[in-house]
Amino acid sequence: KSFAASMAAVITTLAARSYALPNAVMIHHLPLTFSVGNAVEQRENLKILDEWSKRLMQPVADKMGITIQELVEKMYQHNSLGDWFEFADAATQFKWVDYIVEDIRDTSYTKQPADKEGDDGTFQFMARARHEKIDPQGRRYVKVPRLRPLDVYFLYNPDNYYRY
Repeated sequence: KSFAASMAAVITTLAARSYALPNAVMIHHLPLTFSVGNAVEQRENLKILDEWSKRLMQPVADKMGITIQELVEKMYQHNSLGDWFEFADAATQFKWVDYIVEDIRDTSYTKQPADKEGDDGTFQFMARARHEKIDPQGRRYVKVPRLRPLDVYFLYNPDNYYRY
């Protein structure tokens, strides 16, 4: 919602319709890589990097109505590292984002989890999970319910005590 750099900026820029909050930061830069190897390997890596540059930057430059060379020049005009950043409300003039919005609401889910809190302060799924069992190898364990969307377990479980 508030930061789009690297591939996120490319995706936002090239989307059929894109939206951003006014203070979201967008950053376009040259593709970056780290490579090691002999001279032949380095030349091969450079060819790959050049190809990635063309494939990622040409569509962005086309949308902006400029050449790749002009895009690179503008990147370095804005920052000595070539990281051209703009706040989203200003990025609209460069066609990096289409619409500035004041509010973003996630409506991708239809209802919140329905587990109710019990009398002792635990949730129902926790109460069901507290029944300890012993596996065929004689190890104690507790079976926990499968996770649902929007749920996550933060469990330290090195001995496999909690099981699905």
